Amino acid sequence: MKNNPQMVRMTQKAVINPLHGVAGEEIRPYFLEEVHFQPSCRFPVNVSPLAFFDYDEEKIMEKIKGLGWIAPGKVDANSTNCLLNSLANSVHRERHGFHPYAFEMAKLVREGYLDRRTALEKLNKAEDPATVDAVKKKLSS
Repeated sequence: MKNNPQMVRMTQKAVINPLHGVAGEEIRPYFLEEVHFQPSCRFPVNVSPLAFFDYDEEKIMEKIKGLGWIAPGKVDANSTNCLLNSLANSVHRERHGFHPYAFEMAKLVREGYLDRRTALEKLNKAEDPATVDAVKKKLSS
């Protein structure tokens, strides 16, 4: 995906405005400035390695476990490290009536990288309520 100044500016604005309301000017160093959007600046191209390499979740998990990775507890079935993901998935389901990873899972099934039963199990597995509540509590403090 090739980034462009207009897309990055719009995305940044959606994030910076609410954060600025909470944290004020202290957040400015963490965001691009107007000079970065000038025509002479080149924006990066994001390349997903999954677009070019075969994807086999079981092989990936086996490999990273061999490197010392330990699956964290209390994360949802579609995340390896982020507790916030459980809350985000829960909110998405409430608002839109489907799992936010449904399209990605469907593509993996169509391409033969994931069987339908496993995809449906992942999509239908409820987020851990204790994790969702803990994240909500932390965000509201």
